[in-house]
Amino acid sequence: MFLVWLAVQTIGLAHDLATANLARDALARQVQQLGHKPVAGPPGSRGDPGPAVRGPRGYPGKDGKDGTAATGKPGRPGKNGATGKAGADGQNSTVPGPSGAPGQPGQNATGAPGQPGRDGKDGKDGVDGKDGTNGHDGQTCPDGYSLQPAKDDPDALVCRRDGAPTSPGPSPSPSASPPAILTPDRRKS
Repeated sequence: MFLVWLAVQTIGLAHDLATANLARDALARQVQQLGHKPVAGPPGSRGDPGPAVRGPRGYPGKDGKDGTAATGKPGRPGKNGATGKAGADGQNSTVPGPSGAPGQPGQNATGAPGQPGRDGKDGKDGVDGKDGTNGHDGQTCPDGYSLQPAKDDPDALVCRRDGAPTSPGPSPSPSASPPAILTPDRRKS
């Protein structure tokens, strides 16, 4: 800070000296124009600048008084900023959280024994139901077939295709498996 002050003072003094020299030269010319001889004599040649001399150090100045506090009117509220982009979804943590404190021990709940039940009163008779709808005719054969007596067993009924010839073709060769329809004497056992 001191060096800045010193530089400003030096520049100011050099300016004042140059101005004073110009004024002295102008005054000497004026005196000569009036027909007189100036006391200072004619200006000589300017010499080389002398060595820089540092002057005595000045005393620090007194502290200035504090200025009055300036309080202006509060400004208008600003506009709301634009809504920011949604942040990326967080990742599920694989680190388990801290264990909770153990709960209070439970207490056994024992209730009073139940009262024995009483016999209920007999209920009233219900209302008679409506007659049911007629059922199917009992046919167990699919469409296009009807029950007919078997040729080998008059006591058995078989599903036979309607309109099939009455005499069946040659019977297949006997198989090792038992017949699907059992004879009446075998049905009893």
